[in-house]
Amino acid sequence: MSNNLPQPDGFGTITLGICDWDVCFTLEVYHDYPTEHPYVVSTTFDPDIYDFSHSVPELEDIFASTDVNGNITLTGTYTAPFVEEDSFYVELEMCFVRIDSWISGPKDGRVLFSVYDMDCDPPLIEFFNQPNINVVPYADLRPVSETRLSTLLANGDIVYTSTGSLPDMLIDDELVIDIAGAAFWGSSSRLRNVFLLPGARIRVESLLPNQSEPSLGLIYVNLQTCPGQSLAEGIAVEPHATASAPFSKLSIANSIISDCRFAVNAQPGSSILLTNNQFVNNYIGVNLDMTGASSVPARVRIAEFAGNTFGTTAPLKAPYSGMPESVEERGLCGIRLFGYQDFNVFSNIGASPGGVNAFSSLANGILGFNSTGNIGNMSFSDMNSTATTPAYQHEGYGIYLASKKADWFNINFPFTTMTFDSCKTGIRAINYAGKVEGAEMTRVNIGIDWSNSHTRDVRLRDNTITARHFGIRSGLNEPLHPISAIVENEVTITGALAPGNNLTRGVEMNEIGFGYTPSGSTVPVRLEGWDVGSNIVALEQGGVGIGYRNGVSGTIHENIVTNQTQPADYMGILAEGIMGSDLTANTITQNAGGLGTSTAIQSSAGFANTCQCNCVDSTDIGLFFLDMADFSDAVRGNSMNTHCTGLQLNAGAYIGEQNHTGNIWDLSAITGNCLGGRNYSIPSLSRFFVNGTANPAFNPSVFPSNWFENVTGTAFAGCATCTFPPLTPPRIPESSAPTKLDEATATDKLFPELFEDETNWKGAFRLYRKMLRHPSIESYATEYADFKAAHDSLSTGRLAYIAEQRSTIFALSATEDSLLEVYRLAWHDGMADLLTLDSLRQSGDSSTLVSQYDSVVSLTTAVREQYVLYLDTLDMARRANIQSLLAQNAAISTAITPADNHKTVNAIVFGLLLNDSLQTGDLATLEAIAGMCPLEGGDAVYEARAIVVHTTGASYDDTDLCAVSAERSRAESTKPRTQMLSSCIPTRQPGC
Repeated sequence: MSNNLPQPDGFGTITLGICDWDVCFTLEVYHDYPTEHPYVVSTTFDPDIYDFSHSVPELEDIFASTDVNGNITLTGTYTAPFVEEDSFYVELEMCFVRIDSWISGPKDGRVLFSVYDMDCDPPLIEFFNQPNINVVPYADLRPVSETRLSTLLANGDIVYTSTGSLPDMLIDDELVIDIAGAAFWGSSSRLRNVFLLPGARIRVESLLPNQSEPSLGLIYVNLQTCPGQSLAEGIAVEPHATASAPFSKLSIANSIISDCRFAVNAQPGSSILLTNNQFVNNYIGVNLDMTGASSVPARVRIAEFAGNTFGTTAPLKAPYSGMPESVEERGLCGIRLFGYQDFNVFSNIGASPGGVNAFSSLANGILGFNSTGNIGNMSFSDMNSTATTPAYQHEGYGIYLASKKADWFNINFPFTTMTFDSCKTGIRAINYAGKVEGAEMTRVNIGIDWSNSHTRDVRLRDNTITARHFGIRSGLNEPLHPISAIVENEVTITGALAPGNNLTRGVEMNEIGFGYTPSGSTVPVRLEGWDVGSNIVALEQGGVGIGYRNGVSGTIHENIVTNQTQPADYMGILAEGIMGSDLTANTITQNAGGLGTSTAIQSSAGFANTCQCNCVDSTDIGLFFLDMADFSDAVRGNSMNTHCTGLQLNAGAYIGEQNHTGNIWDLSAITGNCLGGRNYSIPSLSRFFVNGTANPAFNPSVFPSNWFENVTGTAFAGCATCTFPPLTPPRIPESSAPTKLDEATATDKLFPELFEDETNWKGAFRLYRKMLRHPSIESYATEYADFKAAHDSLSTGRLAYIAEQRSTIFALSATEDSLLEVYRLAWHDGMADLLTLDSLRQSGDSSTLVSQYDSVVSLTTAVREQYVLYLDTLDMARRANIQSLLAQNAAISTAITPADNHKTVNAIVFGLLLNDSLQTGDLATLEAIAGMCPLEGGDAVYEARAIVVHTTGASYDDTDLCAVSAERSRAESTKPRTQMLSSCIPTRQPGC
């Protein structure tokens, strides 16, 4: 006879595991009859241990008897088939179901078999010997209908061990913990084993007041499912029954929890303590869903949460029957939060037990929805999906946060350890306020991706990020709280440029022009736009160091950007359509040999900006201006060292007059065909007046030669020459007086050779917007009053009005701003108080009364609700304004591409604000506009790009796009043309 059990040990004993309840024995019967032959088969077993299941082939004429010891003997007929002459054995498989819990101790689980040949005289009998079979004591709840622990103990179905622990256990359906102090205790050398059948769970119950509060402890426990089984449900923790209840309803330490849908599912108002555990191969490790938390706080009291690991070491088991989710090989996440306030977990390294909470080999580390928190001392490694067709909506994130309310997350509190390695995205936040400080990221595709945080404070500071494609990304966050900043980060981009000209980027902000507030301020800070300062950005293989698109009242200052090995397709700073913003005191260079097709600073369109005190070196072009943007007297104090072209304006670029602005060139570096500057547009609208007599370095050789005019005067001296720390002079506010560029626009003297109609439309649109911001221009001269009157009813004026109104959608009155700040600060004060109490709790201080704790929770909840209510009130007024603008926009007639694009983008942006998402077809429409040359398509091209670039990661090269458009424009034109300088759209190579 043989069996399918483990081989016996040296003493002839087989020990069965808890999950070995299906036991089959194979009898090998010697048989040399020339025909099939019947045998009588008998088996004797203890019915308290086994129940006979079946045989293969089936026995016939089975009857049973019971002896004086209560053992059952089953007897039946087995007809052995005929076999060939060279074969002497046939097989009969006898199968049993083990039903005994053996809770009182190991038993002898032997099963006796005998086979009779009744045709022999006397009958031949063969006894089959087998090893002893023992089982480690455990409680088998399969045959028990009761699920409440108190009743199971009372009935003797569960018996405590000699150490006072609940025994090893097999749980079918549910085990309800309805007593205080229930515990599974093991040791480091022998874990207590708890097995759950598919869909089964342990539920720590919430009882009525004045009864003992149920609680459960797992110390050195291995909770899992049986081999080959589906996922279990896990451990559910219900709320406390009273405010004075014990702090931790569930305590788990030094344990392994695996194979569950939710390893721990803690409900609102419950409490947990989790230290030094392994949460492996679960769909979700810890699920904190506060949905429906009305009478209890929307949080769980966390006594300790330290030293836990969350990961996947083997493919997840199949979902149990009725489980609503699909699964991949990896778990969805380690921790999931829904409506949680405030998830304050930071391990308290140095306290006992301390330890980093580590996440590895999951689809995501932490998923947080409409939740607040402060987290620190965490590590995230290998957050990716392995599925060909992903089953999860979110994949590849170390931390993913999404909100529709006033939610805040502080990542890396209290500035301890926060590491990310080999993730698709380290941190993704949507519609959140928050901070990320001191995080370290390596081998991520995207480091920090933060978007849609209107009127919120976002601080990304002192992070060290090594990313393949994007270091820090902002999308549609402005206007921002004045304390918002991206500062003092060190970003290294290792990836090569992707096919399709998808440039890598160190720091990038894609905005759509909200929040402009004319102030006349001369301080070197922005109002509501991004403060991007003192960052160190290194590009290993080209790309964009810092990109800023459609930002308002921002400043990019004192950054160091370096390209290390690839001189092609490198831009230190790329600014498109920014408004009222500063590019100040940045140092941009590259270590690569040769200048390549590279640019230090490239600026396109926008208005009221400054470009000052930048030190640019070793790129093909130093300062590169494309499109129409009035920088009158604001390109100043820049140091242009080794370049083939220090300063270049492409066709269609107008930056206004520059009077003694003190830009300085390294004349010794200008050799061969290189020049200090090239202007392929109309020189008279971007005239430079320099005092080359006082300092020849102010007046390099330029093309055309009359572009720079040498006149006496005092040069701007507010910048140091490539020193560190750099000087940061005051910004230049937009003047309420018209500039030469304004005059040329008002009097139809732009004289564009290419895109004539489009350029004139753009100029009129830009000037009309400026006159709306500065009404005094209209009375400056009759041509301005005539200009405004002429465009009041045209698409230029009507779309300019909508553009100005659109830019202020999120602007607040002084009263609104003050009240909003009162609510915000009160909310943050409440969060800080709660954080203090959580810090004390997690450090082991139990002196704080539960009632005091709950009082702070209630207060924080109340002020947050006030804050949210006021934000909703502001949003209602905002939505009414958007609807009005949407109707006005729809009523405008357009007959030229820039106007068409503005109208289209306006409608999409308004829809995005109203619906919180793009509608079907919107992205394709925006992609078509974003891919146009802005000289032809207008400023709406940059607005479309902001959304497209942040959504898809695409990039655009206007030197190529505009060259193609210019050729088409020349081919389609029927106007007589004189070959003029402005007809040349140069490629990246110097000259036409």
